[in-house]
Amino acid sequence: MISVAVVEDDRDAREAVCAVIEAADGPCAARMLASAEEALAVLPDLEPDAVLMDIQLTGMNGSSAYAS
Repeated sequence: MISVAVVEDDRDAREAVCAVIEAADGPCAARMLASAEEALAVLPDLEPDAVLMDIQLTGMNGSSAYAS
């Protein structure tokens, strides 16, 4: 199974991206995260295959989170 973490502060956009991922051919699972801070707290335990992160997040931005 391919796991993808979607880090996006806009709820509608986050849900839309996850719906596309989960509708893809083959076994895929998406985890929704609303902030960079939340992502930094849970990603080490999730160990997703890929992370899609908004660069212009509210609070800590995606670039800063990536650098962490």
